Amino acid sequence: MRPVPVRLQPAGHHALTGANGPLFALRPDATIEAPEGPVVLDTKWKSLSPGAETLGVAPSDVYQMLAYARAFRASRLILLYPWTRELPPEGRAREWTAAGSDLPFEVATIDVRRPAAAADALRRIIDTARGTALPAPTSNRTAA
Repeated sequence: MRPVPVRLQPAGHHALTGANGPLFALRPDATIEAPEGPVVLDTKWKSLSPGAETLGVAPSDVYQMLAYARAFRASRLILLYPWTRELPPEGRAREWTAAGSDLPFEVATIDVRRPAAAADALRRIIDTARGTALPAPTSNRTAA
């Protein structure tokens, strides 16, 4: 298997184009070049509400991810939150579908108190959504 490129805070995508060029840079935390197309991942340092239908995900975060989806031609969207004891075990907490499409929109959690296990936890989140394992990622930080 070939490694899968992971780009951290990739640049070069914008929400709008004005008369003088691109406007409103779009920079998710990471994109993963999966075989089915880019997976856009963005982290949030907010608490989720396990009893809420939306888990307490902010509407502005959903809109932001939908803008990323369009700009990056994403095959999946993942919002990643810190895991807390009130939530189910770390991993995928919820999956929706973006309206008017078949684009998976996932909310997942990782126990940030265990940084050494974060990479494996993230791999499980990515692997379990499609039921297939991805090759090992390669990191490629994009300059600002």
